[in-house]
Amino acid sequence: MKMRYNMKNKKNSKKNKTFTRDFWLCLLVFIALIGAICYLPTYFTESERYNFNKDTGIIGDTIGGIMGPFVAIAAAILTFLAFWVQFKANEQLRNDISVERFESKFYKLLDIHMQNVNSIKIDDKKGRDAFKYLTGIYFYMYDIIQKIYKDNSHVDNPTNEQREMLTRMTYGFFFYGEKFVYHSFTSTEENYLYEEIKKKLSIINSSISYNIIDGYNTYLGHYYRNLFQIVDFVANYNENLIDEKQKYGYVKMVRAQLSDYEQIMLYYNSISDAGKKWNTIKDSKSNLPQAKMGYIARFKLIKNIPFDSLIGLWPNLKYKDEINVYQSLGERFFEHNFIKCTL
Repeated sequence: MKMRYNMKNKKNSKKNKTFTRDFWLCLLVFIALIGAICYLPTYFTESERYNFNKDTGIIGDTIGGIMGPFVAIAAAILTFLAFWVQFKANEQLRNDISVERFESKFYKLLDIHMQNVNSIKIDDKKGRDAFKYLTGIYFYMYDIIQKIYKDNSHVDNPTNEQREMLTRMTYGFFFYGEKFVYHSFTSTEENYLYEEIKKKLSIINSSISYNIIDGYNTYLGHYYRNLFQIVDFVANYNENLIDEKQKYGYVKMVRAQLSDYEQIMLYYNSISDAGKKWNTIKDSKSNLPQAKMGYIARFKLIKNIPFDSLIGLWPNLKYKDEINVYQSLGERFFEHNFIKCTL
């Protein structure tokens, strides 16, 4: 709650623009005008250019006739400034209400995310322990699929592109099971591999304690949909109310709720066909280099990923261009300086 209060105070202090530079400029002009008006009677009565006598009437009437329009103009300007201040105050109030509504929805979605994590139960594993369990299943499936690929293609050391293909295919079978339909074929070799895996899936399933036939979509589908909705909601919110730095701060709170194994599975999900939106939705109209990246890179959602527990395509190669951009900005994409992954 304290974190929420502090962030809100920072936004309010930054967004409070009732007394802007233009306001103070107008106020100085107004004060100067009032000073000039106060000086005009002295100027008219003491100047040799103006001769007050019985023909000009009483001095007070003359001064009143001369000063009347100026006083009226000053009153009109003062009234305008009063309305202008009230308008800016109302505008600020509307912005504050909008930010409060945003925060209310954001924290509600975050609460739902935590509920989703705690509700996941696979065999005797629950919550964050379930993600550790699922990561082990995914790694086991990747090893099997990679072995099938190497046996059929006679490739001992797959390229980065081949590892990405193996990652997509492995996650597809992991997520959908035997119902998985692969849509990312780039060669007949991939098509052949897909058919070989489908043939051997039931045989593999019968020899292990895991149930990979049905897949784990029913356990993880709602989890990833809500997680994506949170990040997408923050990313697309009005930048005039919440700027990019503040958006990163909100998503950073989301990332803080992700365990190491959740970040690992999020990374593999983002490479797959099921989660490709994590990397494809970008704000091409923005002038900020971060906003032109996909959500994974834009908000560094896998910044704390444990590098020594990965398999397949290395994240530092997947996000090589994004890492270079952050380095040019003096920022780090990952918490650690190096990556060591299992091939």
